[in-house]
Amino acid sequence: MKSEKSTQINPGALCLYLYHGRTDMSEDLEDWGSDGPVLGPLDWAVITYMGSIRVGVNGEDVRLEVREDFAYYDGVYYGDFSIEGYGPMRQYQKDRMTQIDESLTTPPPTETPAVIIVETGVETEEGMWHRVGKCPAWCRLCLAIIKEDLEQQQHETRKS
Repeated sequence: MKSEKSTQINPGALCLYLYHGRTDMSEDLEDWGSDGPVLGPLDWAVITYMGSIRVGVNGEDVRLEVREDFAYYDGVYYGDFSIEGYGPMRQYQKDRMTQIDESLTTPPPTETPAVIIVETGVETEEGMWHRVGKCPAWCRLCLAIIKEDLEQQQHETRKS
């Protein structure tokens, strides 16, 4: 499917709005991030366990991948999205509307940490218990603990 402006739109059509974008999921934004495109018009939309967003476009089933709570489209990870009707759109939103290009919906492969620590936890500075490796996005705390654990294992290996 092409990414081009649609001229004839059913007023009852749906649109997928993408917001709060960043090119790196681990990027710590100081503001809201970028507004993405308004994808549509859509015949229907289904979100399954926040693992994917499936939409119907001209009789076809198109899937946008969701990775670590971010919807991916065209090189950008979006932390927020909404599905709304075409009818109430303002002109600036209509100007952002484009048809979905299925080739832009799959993010690049991610690297998985070499060691996964299961059932380990630490108390955070806020006094909360954090289960390492069980958070949704392999947070900095988890990665720091994994790195420390790997360094300890390497140190012990060198000693023997």
